[in-house]
Amino acid sequence: MQSKYLFAVATSLSVSVLLAVFRFFWAESFQYLFLIWNLFLAFIPFAVSTIIGWSKRLQKTTAIFLFLTAFWLLFFPNAPYIITDLFHLKPKQPIPLWYDTFLIFSFAWNGLLLAFLSLADMQQFVYQLFGKWTSRFFAFFVLLASSFGIYIGRFLRWNSWDVVHAPQLIAYETYEDFSKPFFESNAWGVVLVLSLFLWMTYGVFTIVRLEK
Repeated sequence: MQSKYLFAVATSLSVSVLLAVFRFFWAESFQYLFLIWNLFLAFIPFAVSTIIGWSKRLQKTTAIFLFLTAFWLLFFPNAPYIITDLFHLKPKQPIPLWYDTFLIFSFAWNGLLLAFLSLADMQQFVYQLFGKWTSRFFAFFVLLASSFGIYIGRFLRWNSWDVVHAPQLIAYETYEDFSKPFFESNAWGVVLVLSLFLWMTYGVFTIVRLEK
């Protein structure tokens, strides 16, 4: 990735962090500082894909690339997950609602930015190794899987690292929610609508990026 893009990303992330820090001193409250942690988690997949992009060996050594891709996929849902932090938006004195709206939206924007930049790079690496159709299916699958991951994180309250030490509990709770009929479960609706949103926005992002 070119240095000017890294600078632009760093600037965008810094603005969000500064807004959160300013709010902390303004309200003397830790209320929205968790957004900085969420942004850090969103940065992990972006960092992984950027490191892969810097090394031709990592891109072309299939075994290493697949291992890094699995690690990347484990953390990837944390990036688009930040858009669900908009659920926290409500009036909180003494901070005006407009400020908190822009604050959370800025983090949500950066989450999507990190997600799409990272996915576009990973899709390109997959294209180089396995071809066009595999890369397209890869992007489709990643965004669908991320929607499941976001649901599990937001509504079932599991984290990425819980996949390692509590996979059976996650599988059980997920099955309980998704085994219900479509119209009796929020799970299917959340995953479907979120997948459509991510496919649509990523599709527009890739078109605009290619045009550039």
